[in-house]
Amino acid sequence: DAGIVGWGEPVVEGRAHSVAAAVEELSDYLIGKDPRNIEDHWTVLYRGGFYRGGAIHMSALAGIDQALWDIKGKDL
Repeated sequence: DAGIVGWGEPVVEGRAHSVAAAVEELSDYLIGKDPRNIEDHWTVLYRGGFYRGGAIHMSALAGIDQALWDIKGKDL
């Protein structure tokens, strides 16, 4: 852990708390994992979603994806 923080913006109008809860739930999987394996993480998080493809899940996943790419870019 190099202490690098990534920024992502998951947004669904009027559902900020729902998206925040989804990000928190999905982030449990990422703790302790290498953030540079973005495609692998995306696949696991996408396929593991009960409501795969729903607006809340996909927005949370998009925000996490942005944050992981931000980490990877800062680590160069």
